[in-house]
Amino acid sequence: MEEVGISLSSNPQMPYAIRAWAIRDIVISVLVVLASQSNVKMLLVACVAIDFTDIISAYLSGVAGLFGAEDGWLLKLTSTAIAALVLELAALLLLSIPRKKESENKSPGSSPI
Repeated sequence: MEEVGISLSSNPQMPYAIRAWAIRDIVISVLVVLASQSNVKMLLVACVAIDFTDIISAYLSGVAGLFGAEDGWLLKLTSTAIAALVLELAALLLLSIPRKKESENKSPGSSPI
């Protein structure tokens, strides 16, 4: 926090908030790993919503003056939520592309090996 110019003494809650975000992300990651393919899409949509709200809250915190103008932009631009949002949207896109079933790939007269 000190690296981006946020004083820990004036924001004592931040380490706890960061830990809560980390725990939330770990729980969601475990759910995604254990989920079926149909549930993965729903979890990814939830992740997109969560990361989008994280980005908006960073923006609104800067607008409200909770951080200095340069610190607010630094928080928004270096936010891991932006990177996560891009990857989540890419994963949703890839999962939404219809795939051919295995039976469609085989020619009608071929036999299984």
